[in-house]
Amino acid sequence: MPIIFACPMCGKLILVSSSYSGSMLPCDHCRALIAVPEKTLLAQREAAAAPSVKPRKLWLIGALLLALGLAIIGSFAFGQ
Repeated sequence: MPIIFACPMCGKLILVSSSYSGSMLPCDHCRALIAVPEKTLLAQREAAAAPSVKPRKLWLIGALLLALGLAIIGSFAFGQ
């Protein structure tokens, strides 16, 4: 899978083989020596966009929704 990243000096997008991951290469546009990242620009964006919800928070939200649902059902069942 190719690695796509922007040159930190000139901003030009660079596409290299994943075999160059972690190595230093010159930019094709400005000739600055730059480090090839280990992840692609797309993979970095996906990792940043992924929500980081802790399992404890999910459990708490589930318990609150269950309690709310039971309260609503109970109010209809007992006519209050």
